[in-house]
Amino acid sequence: MGFQVGLALCGLRGWIAWHGLSLGTAKEMNGRAHATASIVAALPAGLAVGLIIGPDAGLCAVGGCLAGVFINPDLDQLTIERAEWKIIKWLPVIGWAWLALWDVYARVCTHRGFLSHFPIVGTLGRVGYLELWDLALWAARGSPDAVMVTPAQMRCALGAFIGLAVSDTLHWVMDDSVQMAKWGKALLPRFA
Repeated sequence: MGFQVGLALCGLRGWIAWHGLSLGTAKEMNGRAHATASIVAALPAGLAVGLIIGPDAGLCAVGGCLAGVFINPDLDQLTIERAEWKIIKWLPVIGWAWLALWDVYARVCTHRGFLSHFPIVGTLGRVGYLELWDLALWAARGSPDAVMVTPAQMRCALGAFIGLAVSDTLHWVMDDSVQMAKWGKALLPRFA
C-alpha cells in the first residue's frame, strides 16, 4: 500500500514537472507556481467531477479549483502573499478586508502545518473558517433559523469542495515535492 502511494505521489510530481511547472525545493515554491497548478487542474477536475457527479457539480469543481488561487493553504502566513497583493491592487477595499478576514486564521495556524496545508484537512479548515464568518453574519442580521438546501445546491457545494481540495493537494505536492521524491526512493528498494 505505501509503495503504491509513494509511486502515485512521485508520478504526480513528474506530471507537474513535465507540464512546465517548476518543482524545486519547498523554499523555491512561489505563489505563481501554485496559482498556475490550480488553473491547469481546473478543467480536468471539472471534467472528472462532471462525469461522476453531474455537469452542475463539474462546473462548480472548476470554480472551486480556480478559487484555490485565492483561498489557498498559504493564507496561514502573517505576511501578505502574492494572491492577496493581487486583490489589494485590483480592489483595494476588498483586498484589505480579505487580509483582515484571514488574520485570525494566520495567527492560529502555523505555516505549512498539518491543519493548514495537509490535503482535505486544510481544505476543511479553511471552508469551516469561512463558514464561521458566514454564520456570524447570519446571526448579526437576524436571518431565519432554517434554510432549505436543494439537492442541486448540495451537488454544487460538493463539486466546489472537491475542486478546492484538488487545488490544495497540488499545493501540498508542490511544497513537499522533494520529501515525496525521497519517500518514493526509500520505498522502491524495500518492495522492488
